[in-house]
Amino acid sequence: MPFLLDMPDLAMSKILDHLEFQSILSFQKVSRNVYDYVNDKKPDLKLKKIEIDMEPSRVTVILKCHSQKKPIRIRYQDHVFGCQVSFENRITVVEDASFLNVFYRDILQYAQHQKSILKEFSLKAQRVPEEIKGVLSFKAKKVTVSTSCQKDILDILSCFGDLSSISVYNIGENSRWTLDDRWMTSGQSLIVRGFQFDIPVTRICHYDNIDIWMTEVSARDLWFLKEVSGIIKS
Repeated sequence: MPFLLDMPDLAMSKILDHLEFQSILSFQKVSRNVYDYVNDKKPDLKLKKIEIDMEPSRVTVILKCHSQKKPIRIRYQDHVFGCQVSFENRITVVEDASFLNVFYRDILQYAQHQKSILKEFSLKAQRVPEEIKGVLSFKAKKVTVSTSCQKDILDILSCFGDLSSISVYNIGENSRWTLDDRWMTSGQSLIVRGFQFDIPVTRICHYDNIDIWMTEVSARDLWFLKEVSGIIKS
């Protein structure tokens, strides 16, 4: 009886092209050879949205696929023997491993397999660990970051390059921001909540839509807004 991997490579590629996230995971469980084959080919997971909520004692990941209405929820947390991974109605214990290391391993695998552009990537963490910044290689149209540290936000945004939409939420104390060149990217929308900008309006005028708090607006800024929008009368 011919083995599955004895099929022509083109046929196997066609099969993988029609699989999405859950189907790819199930397919990998067929055998160790299939698992290695899928990892080598890195088929597109076809995810449209990734949400990550990092808490001190656990990490929750929500994945949304294009053809599935129900989101996939994965939770990583400490266990007496290592890391407990909750996936749908199943619980798996990864022995002698921290929940953060298992999470980093999985998110790196998602990044390596996800070839299509995400509709949205969302990350929430009081402070973003350096380890996750090193594994984010997704392409996305919109990025939402909720944290308390300006540096973390700028580091995360720099992982994605040009974005259509950026949303930023402060989950710590109110803070004043400074601006650097990592904000100088083309985009359609910029939303910031809980932070205040202390910068000239001209530095962010390349966005089509802006919703932010400014510490002050100079006469030069008002004149600029009048010239570009025509909404302020003399």
